[in-house]
Amino acid sequence: MILLSLTHTGIGSAVVAPDCVPVDTVDYGPEGCYTVNSWAPGIHRPTLTVYFYPESGNFTDADGIEWVVTFTPFCDVNLTEFNEIVEYIVCTGSTSTCYRYGSNAAIAMHMVQTPLFGGTLTSIGPVCFAGSSSFSVGPQIQNIAEDEIGADPPPIALQPTDALVNFPMIAYTDAREPVVVPIEDPIVGTATATPEFVWSFAEGAAAHGPGLPYDGTSPTANPGYYVSYTYGSLGTPTIGLTVTWRVVFTMPGEPPVPLDDVIRENSATTTVRAAGSELIS
Repeated sequence: MILLSLTHTGIGSAVVAPDCVPVDTVDYGPEGCYTVNSWAPGIHRPTLTVYFYPESGNFTDADGIEWVVTFTPFCDVNLTEFNEIVEYIVCTGSTSTCYRYGSNAAIAMHMVQTPLFGGTLTSIGPVCFAGSSSFSVGPQIQNIAEDEIGADPPPIALQPTDALVNFPMIAYTDAREPVVVPIEDPIVGTATATPEFVWSFAEGAAAHGPGLPYDGTSPTANPGYYVSYTYGSLGTPTIGLTVTWRVVFTMPGEPPVPLDDVIRENSATTTVRAAGSELIS
């Protein structure tokens, strides 16, 4: 089993934060600095976009009061400054209305003051900040699937190589099982590419499936057993084969997210000849 970790570049500034980051207040809340203890990924599943957001930290407000900070990855509704909804994402924990600016998604934090000498806990939040970085892993998963599928065109085999008038010509290619690639980082899931085979013959005739080589079964007496075509006249027709790989990415407990199809094509030409009988003895 292959386990792949996706490489993601260009996000170092979000994952490795300075000790004290100026707070950019997007919605409401006090100004100050927070010390980030850890960063965590969040996933917008429909688009396979990974966001990195502060998971926990300590906040110091303008009056010097320190707060314990917990973060929620996303707000339930991300709005532009014109109040246009750009995407719907459910928070973990409480929700709030935040704003999206450029490529950064707003994140919400909840501040809890821990009294030094007992007393009642004070809570403020949620407070929205723009500061998460994001990148799309869809193209990377697509590239992994394409690499596993390979770039070579599907081979075409014909029996007989030169077709005979009014006699079935058999066509087949390598049968391929679905390509399954487990992904472990930053999204846990499985990329699956399933092949679909479509043959094209003369005058728009088509057939489906990888086909089978001749195994002694009569193609005339068993139509549909092979991928085959019967030419009714002489010529040099072209046989086409298109293999379309349907690629989806599936996360635990979620419906598959479709990615772009991977298409591989090939063609072959046969010479249709006439067969006759001759008395030799």
